[in-house]
Amino acid sequence: MNKKIIQANTKFTKEELIAKRIIKHIRVNVLNLNMKDASTLLNIGIKNLEDLEATRNYGCHIQWNHIVNVCIAYEIPLTTFQDAVLPPALFVPSV
Repeated sequence: MNKKIIQANTKFTKEELIAKRIIKHIRVNVLNLNMKDASTLLNIGIKNLEDLEATRNYGCHIQWNHIVNVCIAYEIPLTTFQDAVLPPALFVPSV
């Protein structure tokens, strides 16, 4: 695991840092989207996207709805975040 994930001076949990880095990695490296195109796709402002991806002591906390919205807009499976971020209880198979 990348040692940069845990930062001493941050208000975010380890899971939030991982989620933020996954969101940015998908935007930049997988989809090759700039901030403007990604924010349009997510239907949020550029500042909101910056807050979602920020890992320092500014920005917003990642919540479940943020991850779901990113997965829907970027058309990626929710399981992208499963092993790295989300608690197993959120992935109980439906019958």
